[in-house]
Amino acid sequence: MFYFAVSEGFRSGGVSSPVIFSQGALEPFGVEALRAYEGGVKMALAGGRAQFNASGFFYDFEGYQATFVRSTEVIARLQNAGDVEIY
Repeated sequence: MFYFAVSEGFRSGGVSSPVIFSQGALEPFGVEALRAYEGGVKMALAGGRAQFNASGFFYDFEGYQATFVRSTEVIARLQNAGDVEIY
């Protein structure tokens, strides 16, 4: 069996801090968008006594959201970290 999948998703933007301890915590973060590709193969070998599976994937994020901890703030906050590719 061979397979290939393409999917898309997103996480909305907003303001990460429920309690505002600094002016920086008021800065909103933007939308995170993802396009994901995955493909693979599953094969029965040796008359069904063994199986071989292999897969690969590629995630393409735009506006990746990450949690940052800063020494000047009491709590961690969510911010956009830029575009990210994961293999």
